[in-house]
Amino acid sequence: MKKKIKIFKNFMKKYFDNKSIFNLIKKWKKELSLVVIASIILSVIFSSAIFITPKFKSNAIIYPINLSTYSEESETEQMLQVIQSQEIRDNIFKTFNLGKHYELDEKDPYFYTYLNKELSENLTFRETKYESVEIELLDKDPQIASDIIDSIIYFYNKKVLFLHQKKSWEMVRITNRDINILKRDIKKFMDSIKNIRKNYGLLDFNIQAKQVSKNYAKGNISNELINLKNNLAENGELLKGISTSLESKRENLDSVRREYDIHFSDATYPIRWLIVVLSVISSLFVSIIAIGFIENKK
Repeated sequence: MKKKIKIFKNFMKKYFDNKSIFNLIKKWKKELSLVVIASIILSVIFSSAIFITPKFKSNAIIYPINLSTYSEESETEQMLQVIQSQEIRDNIFKTFNLGKHYELDEKDPYFYTYLNKELSENLTFRETKYESVEIELLDKDPQIASDIIDSIIYFYNKKVLFLHQKKSWEMVRITNRDINILKRDIKKFMDSIKNIRKNYGLLDFNIQAKQVSKNYAKGNISNELINLKNNLAENGELLKGISTSLESKRENLDSVRREYDIHFSDATYPIRWLIVVLSVISSLFVSIIAIGFIENKK
């Protein structure tokens, strides 16, 4: 066995030494030339647009500005989650009729799967070292490649705006709930103070305590003064504590109301006029893209 291996090695060494290779090429030069020429011709043919559809690349780099922090993830990671969402992909499918563009059969039960797969093979998102995201798309139509990139950015901005509004409305709901709770607490404290004033004649602990001390010092003691002193001793601290709590609740209510006004302004600001402007712009944007798509098809 070892002898056979040795013979084989010697044969290979002899066969593939420089001289043998040169002689081999010299002997078969015509045939090898034909092989080279044929391979060049075939590679040119099969790499042409007839067999391989050329694809054009469009790309963009975007930064995660004006993106509120919704979790412990970085803004770039959050942006990647939003921009790669199925919602944005579905908008792209619909805007550019990608099923038809990719020549897929809509009656196929796996049409949606193939559509997502086709886009995934041509669309990439990459986080850069500068905390930005690079979007890259390949397509046989350079204009459509560019338009899809622009649309992804547009739908991303629209989604971020929606998230801002949603968060603002949620804060409006929360602060409105807090306002109602504080109002109930304030009413409860005011009712308690009202009962103490009515039943014990206590209006202000500090002022009335000074009056009692002053009159006792002067010897102006009466049954009314004695009753007031006893009431202050029994219920004065209660009145003082409730009054302090009432003042604290009122301060909290003012603070929450200011916060409510801020969030309500954030939530209603786009609804009143920005939504209209965005709707007009988006309609024009989609219309222009659709017209360009039709013109390119012609």
